[in-house]
Amino acid sequence: MFRQPHRIVDVLVFWQQLDGSPTTMRGLVRMLDETLATALRQIGDAITPEHARATEKLFAPLHTGAPPDDVAVERDIAYGSHDRHRLDTFRAIDGAASPMPVVVFVHGGNFVAGNKSTPSSPFYDNVGIWAAHHNLIGVTVNYRLAPEAQYPSGVEDLSAVVSWLKENIAEAGGDPDRIALIGASAGATHVAGFLADTSQPAVAGAVLMSGRYDLTTLAHDAAIRTYFGADADLAEISPLPRLAEAGIPIMPVIAELDPPDHQEQFLRFVAALTEEQGQLPPLGYLAKHNHFSEVLHLGTEDRCLGDPLEAFVSGLGPGVQRANVHKGEPARPVADGAEHTQRELEGIAEQYRHAYVERDPSTVPISPRVRYTENNVELTFPDGSWDAVTEEVGPALIFSDPHTGGAAVFTAIMMNDTPGFLAIRLKIRGGQITEIEHLLSTKRAVSGPPTPFGDVRQLHHQPVIGETLSPEVRSSREDALAVADGYFQTLSRNDGVLHTKFAATCYRIENGYQAAPQGAAADFLLGRYRFNQRVRREWLMVDEARGICLARGFIDHKGLMREYETTDGSMRESPFQEPHTWSFLEMFKVKNGEIAAVEATFVSSPYFSRSPWATEAEIQDEDPTWNGGAILLKDRRSPEH
Repeated sequence: MFRQPHRIVDVLVFWQQLDGSPTTMRGLVRMLDETLATALRQIGDAITPEHARATEKLFAPLHTGAPPDDVAVERDIAYGSHDRHRLDTFRAIDGAASPMPVVVFVHGGNFVAGNKSTPSSPFYDNVGIWAAHHNLIGVTVNYRLAPEAQYPSGVEDLSAVVSWLKENIAEAGGDPDRIALIGASAGATHVAGFLADTSQPAVAGAVLMSGRYDLTTLAHDAAIRTYFGADADLAEISPLPRLAEAGIPIMPVIAELDPPDHQEQFLRFVAALTEEQGQLPPLGYLAKHNHFSEVLHLGTEDRCLGDPLEAFVSGLGPGVQRANVHKGEPARPVADGAEHTQRELEGIAEQYRHAYVERDPSTVPISPRVRYTENNVELTFPDGSWDAVTEEVGPALIFSDPHTGGAAVFTAIMMNDTPGFLAIRLKIRGGQITEIEHLLSTKRAVSGPPTPFGDVRQLHHQPVIGETLSPEVRSSREDALAVADGYFQTLSRNDGVLHTKFAATCYRIENGYQAAPQGAAADFLLGRYRFNQRVRREWLMVDEARGICLARGFIDHKGLMREYETTDGSMRESPFQEPHTWSFLEMFKVKNGEIAAVEATFVSSPYFSRSPWATEAEIQDEDPTWNGGAILLKDRRSPEH
C-alpha cells in the first residue's frame, strides 16, 4: 500500500524518487521575482478577503488592464436559466486553424462569493487571456453561490457548462472532445464533485488547485457546512475516494503558502491517486506562492504554473466517460449526438475494410487529423500492416454504435505467409474517420509467451454474435454493460463464483481459438485464472440492436506464480512463467440478460503495457483487496506478491 505522506516535503521526496522526469518536475520552477516572494510571505497563509485583496494589489500591475487586441472575448453567454449561469470565452484572433483544447476556469470564493471577471480588475480574465495566448480556448464561468444554492448546485452548474460547450464551443474554434476543467479553491471542490459523479458529461482532464476533497475531516468547517448543509452526511457526498477513481488525467496543484489544512487535503488526494494508478500523477507545486497568487500570477512572466499547465492540457486526448467504481457500475460510452445512423457507420467501416484489404487508402474518407494506432503504437496513416496485408481469409464481422459514432471490424488476414487476427475500432464524425485503432495478433509474440492462435482460414464467428435482437431479449445499453462487465469481475476475482449471468451455450473465442471447450461458465466456476495479476478494461461502444459491447483492456501477469489450486481441489501449473500483458479488443454478446458469446483479439505485450488511447479510465472494482483489482503498489491477496 502507498504510505500517505504527512508533509509537502514528503511528497517532493516521493516525487523525486519515483518520477523525477522533466514533465513531472516542471511545477517546481521558482518564481522569478524575489520581491514578490517576500511580499507574499509577509501576507502569509491565511484565507480571508483582506489577504485576497492584498495579493491582488501585488499582481494587478503585472497584467494589462483590458484584454489585448489579439484576443477576442465574448461576455456573459448564458449556459442556463439562472442569472449566475454565465460564461466568457477567450480565443486568439489569429489562432490555430484546427480545433483547440478548451480550458474552463472555475473560480473560488469559499462557496459564497467570486466572479469570473470584475470591472477595473484583470482577474480572472488573466486565465482566459493566458489560454488564448497558448493555442487554447479559454472559458471562465460563474455558478450559483451558497447559501441560496447548496450542494449539488456546483455539480449541476458544471454539468450545464460542459454540455453547453460540447454543443457550441466548436463555433469558437474549440474541440468539444478536449475540454479540461481548472478549479481553484472552492472551484476545485466543485470540479472534484463533478468528476466523482460519473453520470456527468465526459471531460478530457482536470487541474485541481488547493481545493478540499476529503470532506470527512471537515465536519466543523463553516464554509463546508454552508454549501453542503448542516446535516449533510459528508462521508456519503465526499469527492474522495471516488475522485481518485474518476478515470481521467488529473493534475493536483498546491502552493507553498497554502494553509496547512489545504496542504493536508492535497496530500490525501495525491496519495489516493497514486494508490489507484500505481504511480504519481502530474503534480504542480508552486514555490513561494500563496492561496490566491497561484491563479493571479497566471499570464505574467512567472511560468511556474503556466508551463506545466500548458503541457498537461495540450497532451490530453479525447474525453471518455468514466467507470463508476464507487457504485460498481460499468462505464457508459460518451454520446456524440447520434450524428450517423447504424447503416452509415457500418457502410464507412466496410469501405475501410475493403480499402485495407486492397491496400488503397485513397478510397477511405479519412479526416486530415486522423489518429491511428496499431498494437498500441502511434503511427502515421496508412503505415503498419496496410503495406503488408495480402488477403482477407476470414469472414468479417462489423458492428457499430450511433451513440458514440463508433464502428468495429473483426476479421482474419494473411500478410504474405503470416496469418493474423485483426480487430479494428473506428471513430466517425462528419462522415470522416477521425480515429483508427488496430489490434493485430500473429503467432509470434512481441513479448511474453506465444499468443493462443487458431486457424485463420477456419475462422467462423459464433452465429449468435451477429444476429439482431428482438425487443423482448434486448437490454438497455446500461444493463448490457453491467452484464458484460460482470465477465471481467468474474475473471478478476477467480473465486469460483459467477459475477454475471452466462448462457449455457456461451463460449469464448480468442484469436479464432475456442478457449474453454466446456463453456465459459464451467471454466470460471473452477477459478482457473488465479495467475492473472490484474485486469484493466475500458468500455468503448455498445451496438444496442445486436447486443454487442466492445471493450479494450489488458490482463497483467507477473509470472511469479508456479502452481495454484482450483475450486475442485486440483493443483495446476501456471501457464505463464514470465512477466507479460495480454492486450485485447473483446466483444460480448448480451442476449436476454446473459452473456451469450465472447470473441476477442489478443496480443502478447510487454508487462503493464498501456493504450495510447486510454485516459486512465480502466474500470476497477470497488473492492481493492481482491486478486487483480485496483492498480496497487502492492496487492494484498494475490499469491504472486
